[in-house]
Amino acid sequence: MGMTVKWDGNEGGGEFTPAPKGTHQAVLADVVDLGMVTSTFGGKAVEKHRVRLVWQLSKKMENGLPYVAAKRYTFSLHPKSSLFKDLSAWIGLDEAGAKAGLDLEDLIGTNALLTITHRPRKEGDGVWSEVGSVGPLMDGMVPIKVSADYRRKKDRSEPFDASFPKWNDEDLPF
Repeated sequence: MGMTVKWDGNEGGGEFTPAPKGTHQAVLADVVDLGMVTSTFGGKAVEKHRVRLVWQLSKKMENGLPYVAAKRYTFSLHPKSSLFKDLSAWIGLDEAGAKAGLDLEDLIGTNALLTITHRPRKEGDGVWSEVGSVGPLMDGMVPIKVSADYRRKKDRSEPFDASFPKWNDEDLPF
């Protein structure tokens, strides 16, 4: 089952190794439907449909697994949305394409250049990595593939498969 998103024309901690900051080649490995998520905006609780895009970086951790970076988005392709802005920069999505709709799962395996930034954790020591920007590969770059041992969120069993790093959603900063 796909995750088609479109703009409808309406105007209205645990253990996790953060990805190193800088610009990195990455491949989209997963699209996770977070459902309706309540957050505070302007002092008011607001409930919005959210989605998480998860990339694997070409850079590997000490254990040999690729670093993982992700970004949460409101599930909307309104031209002012972060998802629309990032997809426009990354794959050239325009307003006509946003209105037609886009199945985000079709982007799995698509390469990107991510700019990773760090911010301090709210509690404790260390930093979280954040995806600051998403763009296309530069000419001549060879695309990478999602590692064969990666398990999409929707395909994971509980407890986690042995091939997947030992963290859960509460441990992830995104």
